[in-house]
Amino acid sequence: MRKQKFVRKHENRPYARDDGAALRDFQESLDNA
Repeated sequence: MRKQKFVRKHENRPYARDDGAALRDFQESLDNA
């Protein structure tokens, strides 16, 4: 529910929609470096 509210609030910013996945990808890129 909280995530949906965040998505609606920032729907003009596509990267905010998938913030959790982006953060995981970033952490994985650090681990793989």
